[in-house]
Amino acid sequence: MSEHVMIVASDGVADLTPVAKFMAARRLRLQAEADRIEAVKARGHVPEVCGDAIPDAPARGAIRVFQPMRLFPDGENDWKARPSCYRVRSAMQRADVFDVMMAKAASNGKPAPFTRAGGGWALLPGFGGASRLRRYPVLICRGAPQRRW
Repeated sequence: MSEHVMIVASDGVADLTPVAKFMAARRLRLQAEADRIEAVKARGHVPEVCGDAIPDAPARGAIRVFQPMRLFPDGENDWKARPSCYRVRSAMQRADVFDVMMAKAASNGKPAPFTRAGGGWALLPGFGGASRLRRYPVLICRGAPQRRW
């Protein structure tokens, strides 16, 4: 009795492979698949600062983490900005094109676009950074006359 595994292809060709070689190749395949699954799960990981109530979701895509702030009364005539998220946790938002541009600029050691240092103010006079640019389509849609086709 030999220590071989016979694999027969769909065209009828048989391949006689030693068991040790077959098991080594199988381990490599299983490890590669486990690594691939782990990479997919890591893409949907929720940062610790956002809490445990948000489920992992690999299909969510790129996110940015931020701390929502609100103005609260502080004395008679003063207001103070304080975190306003549930249990003072950070919130998540899907990353848009502006977040991607800022991340690429940061990874290249350049100033963020749409800021005074990045020269965005000269390119877009009258606009105050990415937060206003995110709202720009809404402003245009609200101000545009309604067309009826």
